[in-house]
Amino acid sequence: MKRLTLLLIVILISLNIVGCNTNKTKPIINNDPIDVESPLESVDDNKLNKYDINVELNQTEKLLIGEAKISYINNENLGLDKIYFHIYPNAYKREETSPVPLEDFEVVYRGVFKPGFIDITSISSNNEELLYNIEGTDETILGITPEATLKPGERIEILIAFKITLPPVDDRLGYGDDCYNFGNWYPIAAVYDDSGWNLDPYYAMGDPFYSDISDYKVNIKVPEEFIVAATGVALEEKVLENKKTYSFEEKSIRDFAWVASDKFHVDVDNVDGIKIKNYYLGGSKARNEYAMTVAKNSIKIFNKMYGKYPYKTISIVATQFISGMEYPGIVFINKDYYYNSSDQFYLEVTIAHEVAHQWWYNAVGNDEVDEAWVDESLAAYSEVVYYENTNSKEYGASYMRSEYTEVYNNYKNNIQVGERILQPVYEFNNLNDYAVLVYYKGAMLHDAIREEVGDEIFFKILQTYYDEYKFKNATSQDYIDVVEEVTGKAWDVFFNEWL
Repeated sequence: MKRLTLLLIVILISLNIVGCNTNKTKPIINNDPIDVESPLESVDDNKLNKYDINVELNQTEKLLIGEAKISYINNENLGLDKIYFHIYPNAYKREETSPVPLEDFEVVYRGVFKPGFIDITSISSNNEELLYNIEGTDETILGITPEATLKPGERIEILIAFKITLPPVDDRLGYGDDCYNFGNWYPIAAVYDDSGWNLDPYYAMGDPFYSDISDYKVNIKVPEEFIVAATGVALEEKVLENKKTYSFEEKSIRDFAWVASDKFHVDVDNVDGIKIKNYYLGGSKARNEYAMTVAKNSIKIFNKMYGKYPYKTISIVATQFISGMEYPGIVFINKDYYYNSSDQFYLEVTIAHEVAHQWWYNAVGNDEVDEAWVDESLAAYSEVVYYENTNSKEYGASYMRSEYTEVYNNYKNNIQVGERILQPVYEFNNLNDYAVLVYYKGAMLHDAIREEVGDEIFFKILQTYYDEYKFKNATSQDYIDVVEEVTGKAWDVFFNEWL
């Protein structure tokens, strides 16, 4: 889970961990070698945005310089006289707009705030400069004016040249002694939905992102000694004049992230035809192998319980991040979990949780600003599903009780924003309230449904939800509709009480 360094939550969880012997986890995977060299086929090549990005990391200056060629298509039924993109790096420009929560600020910035930001060098289409402006309270919205109104079904090729000054911070975007993190780093198209353009700032609460699936080709140039872990399939590596260029590609994916380090070691394995790459920074052989086992088990279990993981590769990456963070085809895991003997539980549960997000957030997307519970509650409950399958049904029930129900009941009287799960991230006052409602009470909601309908119907609900909304963005109502569709009865009273 993202930011659960919260004192109260950590104390409660630590006390409850005594009852969960995580050493019981056992490998359940058969090893069948596979060589993956091609990305997924595009779901609908004619209706997806396409990103062709070329960047170079300047290690000395802590800069990322490059350009993004974006083929943007208007999938709406009205003309667009302006196209909006998120440029998230600008949130790191000022201390007051930093997306790092106050509770974590001192640790993540290592005691000293230094800015990061993105400079837009130029924007053009068909070799003609386009007008643009930077908007928003944190300057993370880029508005581009095409030469003519973009008609429904029409495409425009936009070339954005940029330079990112990296912040020295252990966050989604930033660098430290071991790694360079690139999460939410390039100009990404804002979502236009029934409410219009979604132009929220980069909030410090939760994972405030909302995006459509797109096709990606990304070339990344780094110093020759660096290894790059990234979203998608690594097509090739080329070395020229002490520089190494990695080429990645993936289709029908929600975002693109990567991590670079000159200290990475890499292990590769597979399960169910999916290549798994484990990037680690040293540590014990046993702990690194354990991380791979957890990743393999997670994918095997969620393939069975939810539906097949739709991509051909996934990377588990030890990096400088305070806990765990999901991106399509790649997850960031706190590197300390690989070293400290007391952190084996956190290594396991964080990998399982973030891998579950490959189903709930990546394949089935949602508005993580206004309806964060949609993916987070399912990823949280997936920890229970994971432990049921690596241990026993009783063990999963014990985990559910100690890690969610009891923690929620112990804390609920301190919640400052009421007990509604369905709240936008900007209405939460602190990380405690956010975690207890969105993760813990959210997991309790799914457990209550399961208790009501039984295992067979419950997992049929999740499989149906996955099948119907894979490669789409779903809403709370979409999930409710699936529950009613599968069970054949109304659930409005239940969801009104919980949400």
